[in-house]
Amino acid sequence: MVSKRENEMRRTFAVLGAVLAVGSFVSHAHAAVTTTDLVLSLGIGNDNWEWAPGRSPDAGDGGGWGYSGERSENHSSGGSWTLGWDIETSRNIVGENRGSQTAFVFNNLVLTNNTGATQIVTMTTTVPVIPGILPSSVMGGSASGTLSTNGDGGTMSNINNSDPMYRALIDGLAVGGIADLHLFDSSISVIGFGSNSTGFEDFGTPIPSAPGPAVNSTIGILLQFELTQGDSVSWTSSFVVNIPSPGAMGLLGMAGVVAIRRRR
Repeated sequence: MVSKRENEMRRTFAVLGAVLAVGSFVSHAHAAVTTTDLVLSLGIGNDNWEWAPGRSPDAGDGGGWGYSGERSENHSSGGSWTLGWDIETSRNIVGENRGSQTAFVFNNLVLTNNTGATQIVTMTTTVPVIPGILPSSVMGGSASGTLSTNGDGGTMSNINNSDPMYRALIDGLAVGGIADLHLFDSSISVIGFGSNSTGFEDFGTPIPSAPGPAVNSTIGILLQFELTQGDSVSWTSSFVVNIPSPGAMGLLGMAGVVAIRRRR
């Protein structure tokens, strides 16, 4: 029997497949692609780390750069944390015609909190987009999180009981609106040993199709939550931007005219 988690993973991989397919019918436009300079940032309580992980040996498979690895560090509390990652981003090779405008980041992140206390956690993946996507974009994304406990139960909760757990970023700023997922009280708990999922949420489907702002330099994903001591969370998430096709540009223009007339 297929588990709920497996179904969510399949849906997310289907999203990525659709994302890569989208580029095939807009390749006549000016390409917006990412460099290889992926940056990971992690904040746990008052401690912060930032690094550029190296590309995996199989980088380039599936039309993107691949990154995978694991890092553990001591925390100022006297404990420690461990973060594992398996990430794919769109790629950029000088002189290469990718035949796709799609710029994307596809995350699989697993964090374990062994700091000795419940912590506020922020995990950010940032990818440069060169050249930018101007003057506007279409966008979409998805996220699903799973809590796994160590035997005495635990909780993953929204910061301030309301902040979105997933935020899509453009040029270092949260897009907001529909690009915030797992809003308000999306907390999940487990009694004893086991796991629980936030469920799957997305926006801009078919991805990417929601009107978005210009992208001058970067796209990214911010994941933020509170996590109890000794427990782990795994997040599968994606964020995708593209140049609107000529037809989509026309529709967006018409929508703007209609909105202006309504305001009048």
